[in-house]
Amino acid sequence: MTTLFFSFRSVRTWKILGFVVRFLALNPGHRQQLIDDPSLVPNAVEELIRRHGLTNTARLITQDTEFQGMRLKQCEQILVPNHLYGLDERQVDNPLAVDFTRPHPEQRYAAFGNGPHRCPGSFLAKLELTVFLQEWLARIPDFTIKPGTTPRMASGPVNTTHELHVACGTGQRCPQEVVDQVGPLIA
Repeated sequence: MTTLFFSFRSVRTWKILGFVVRFLALNPGHRQQLIDDPSLVPNAVEELIRRHGLTNTARLITQDTEFQGMRLKQCEQILVPNHLYGLDERQVDNPLAVDFTRPHPEQRYAAFGNGPHRCPGSFLAKLELTVFLQEWLARIPDFTIKPGTTPRMASGPVNTTHELHVACGTGQRCPQEVVDQVGPLIA
């Protein structure tokens, strides 16, 4: 059980990390905001999770049924996009905008599931993302998506970044220990 728990935690943290790095590579103003005021990092983690989501709920239909006029047949699979909860304008003002000063973004997403289905490793995942951003931005404040590459993302039970190549800023060398730890995120 412990191995399984840590295995899922690591995978999900790694998958959201790609969305976070991509967002910061494409939005230097947001990145600079975190560099100028590192106290915003914990709230930024919550806001980035709200904006980008992570998990979706997959279910197998056990019997033929109809739901709101839609026929669902036994053995069909459905995927409930939990990540859209954080993008619902009834829950969040201007939901597509990322605002690191937004009050309590953690109350406005279901990225780690909810109720009894909430991921038990979600608190550790958020801590890992916080530490990652603090250390990454201290060492590599200037980075972009590597020219000539295209990030590859996918949605499914867990949204993921399949490929993301990052280049360090002009005249800046990516430290080898960061390359070793982050692996395929660095080109």
